[in-house]
Amino acid sequence: MFYYVPTVMVAAPMAPAVPAAQSLPAKSTQKKKKSNKDTRTTVMIQNVPAHCTNAMMVEMLDSAGLSGKYDFVYAPTDFRTYTAFGYAFVNFTTNKNAVQAMDVLGGLVCPTWSEQKVAFEVNWCEAHQGLKVHVNKYQNSPVMHPSVLEEYKPLIFKNGLRQPFPPPTKAIKEPRDRKSTRLNSSHDL
Repeated sequence: MFYYVPTVMVAAPMAPAVPAAQSLPAKSTQKKKKSNKDTRTTVMIQNVPAHCTNAMMVEMLDSAGLSGKYDFVYAPTDFRTYTAFGYAFVNFTTNKNAVQAMDVLGGLVCPTWSEQKVAFEVNWCEAHQGLKVHVNKYQNSPVMHPSVLEEYKPLIFKNGLRQPFPPPTKAIKEPRDRKSTRLNSSHDL
């Protein structure tokens, strides 16, 4: 479907001509442009089945040919029901690896996950980028509390091998039960 949008063209004002004596400075004195190279490495994978764990995510990533190309995996979980929220964060070691993962995983329905009915959607994580950012975010998070089962805690890797998560730098609070705001909302009654 095409839409016709009329446009009005207006001539742009012309800059006055620069006399030869006032020519632009030599290239060596001009400011260099900043690199537009994309450095993002963290993606969010959506449409992850409710029963998915971090270990299942790792198995899926490895079977998709991405072994050794990521260094952080986390599928956030509801600690009341121990079900995934339907998305996962994966940080890749390079932007090139992340772009490859987006190409490989976008539209994929994992053949070993019978519960997955909708193909993955893979997008850049807008809120957090990079391994260090994720480690800092979760190191002192309630998800790292001793009461949380290991299989639901974020995972970090180096050269494809799982590494211990850095210890907390302060006391960690136990995860709290989150009650749905929709259930407690009076305007829905």
